[in-house]
Amino acid sequence: MHKRQFRMFLAATGFLACCHGANAKVTRLEIVRTVPYGSFLAGDYVRLDGRVVGELAPDEKIPGIEKIALNARGRVQYATPITIIAPKDADSGNGALIFDVANRGSPIALALYNSPRGNFLPLGSFESGTGFLQDRGFTVVTAAWELGQKIELPHFTDSSGKILYPEGIGLAAIRDVVDFLHHAAADEAGAPNPLSGAINRTLAFGYSQTARVLKTMLIEGFNQVEGRRVVDGVHLQASASGLATILATTTGPDSSSNFTPRFTAVNFREVHEEPFTYEDIVGRMTKRGEIPPSQSLRMCASMMLPGLRTVAATSPVVRCRVANSTGHRSCAPFSSRSMNG
Repeated sequence: MHKRQFRMFLAATGFLACCHGANAKVTRLEIVRTVPYGSFLAGDYVRLDGRVVGELAPDEKIPGIEKIALNARGRVQYATPITIIAPKDADSGNGALIFDVANRGSPIALALYNSPRGNFLPLGSFESGTGFLQDRGFTVVTAAWELGQKIELPHFTDSSGKILYPEGIGLAAIRDVVDFLHHAAADEAGAPNPLSGAINRTLAFGYSQTARVLKTMLIEGFNQVEGRRVVDGVHLQASASGLATILATTTGPDSSSNFTPRFTAVNFREVHEEPFTYEDIVGRMTKRGEIPPSQSLRMCASMMLPGLRTVAATSPVVRCRVANSTGHRSCAPFSSRSMNG
């Protein structure tokens, strides 16, 4: 059997399933508010705000999770707020979901992609700005992942009486929210997934701290659920080298990844450590036998796709956003390969 065919056989039969996520899932999606977001070239958009409840197996590869008290179903439970900005009519969307990994509680994707020239949208803003992403039919989602930033992380008390939080649950929350929105029809109570049938590919964006979070997610095996890839492509902006220190148990109130790495803090993990190249990240993923991505983005030097190399020195995403701010809306932010799979 050809090597590629053998890998496809393993994936289909579940033998490539990673240790992460096999028994994890979103159990409840509670949408508490739906409001109009605006009208764009792709059509009308709505904003949905709510809360996600998820469950994890106590043997998930997350430090400290085995010490958490279990719920009635023998699971570790967490909850996180969620915001979805999506086409009102699913048929008017382009099928792509961008998960915006909030930096210290502030979503950044709209500020990066939709800011008018000379009038940068504030970080954390949900303003539509130029409407660059919405004109092209993208769905944007953000959910809290970071200790101290509204995610409800479970905790345990150690032998000295200290309360500790397994921060790695935040990585599982990103994974499970994206996977649910992409594949699920409804939650366990029958509440419908508002994006059911509308998504055919998923992207994730991280800036600085959260770009390191995404690199950690890829390297540590949090990009697979039951043998299928969760995030098809990532945009890593200003990540430097190294990873995020999220796979730890900490006392809070802030995340252990909240510190900005710098060369003056010589004992602090991240900027002084591997991975130094995207090739290293790709190599670690493929060595585990993970399914390589089938899509490609044209990207700048700070953008990476798992399993693919950097293919352009400048970014049409940025060029098209700038063009859009001057009134020209005919260009597309991603290559035809990313749009068509």
